Amino acid sequence: MSIEERKAWLVSIILNTQEDELIEMLEEDVIQYQRQDTKDAADDLSPEEMAELKELMEEPAEKDTISLEEFKAEMAQWRKGSL
Repeated sequence: MSIEERKAWLVSIILNTQEDELIEMLEEDVIQYQRQDTKDAADDLSPEEMAELKELMEEPAEKDTISLEEFKAEMAQWRKGSL
């Protein structure tokens, strides 16, 4: 899809919505984007911060998850005041 087609598509969505919240969100995002410099937020990170960010991005999404059974058991203990 060309940029012109994408712009037309977005304008169509905006013109056809009756949701004030959607318009407000779009407006806030566009204004915020226009105010920012063209540099990326990551440009200000130190090499150590960038390495940490990369490491966090590469962690499996399920790394800190527990099963429903484990959750229920921990909640039961917590409710009893045993944790």
